[in-house]
Amino acid sequence: MGGVATNCLVDRDPLFQDIGSYDFDRKGSLEIGGSLLDLPDFVLREPDLHLRAGSTAIDDGTEDGAPEEDLDGLYRPCGAGIDIGPYEFCSSIRGRFRRGDANGDGAVDLSDAIHILFHLFLRSAGRPRLLPERRRERR
Repeated sequence: MGGVATNCLVDRDPLFQDIGSYDFDRKGSLEIGGSLLDLPDFVLREPDLHLRAGSTAIDDGTEDGAPEEDLDGLYRPCGAGIDIGPYEFCSSIRGRFRRGDANGDGAVDLSDAIHILFHLFLRSAGRPRLLPERRRERR
């Protein structure tokens, strides 16, 4: 009944942003159907499972069974391969992408249009910060 685990990080630290905080002895009481039940309530601080730079999980996954997008909606893969875990690590994307923010300053304003015009006609600005259109709407 033995087998070999693949695309798993059982012997390495995946370098998550924040592993969270837990107390496995903590319980919470909840009334269900007139009965008061003690249920597990062990999460003290939610984890952030985004990968940090240098993680061995980056580009180490497989496309077999992997979704086309991660939980943030980024297309997979974002690098040389699929990342292990629910989120893709994309070092080329600074912060969250905002459609229309061509110069990457975090605001959608007139400076984005100027940035695009400079790029198109004068080639003096950097490339506009663009992502492909989404293939389907998220529900």
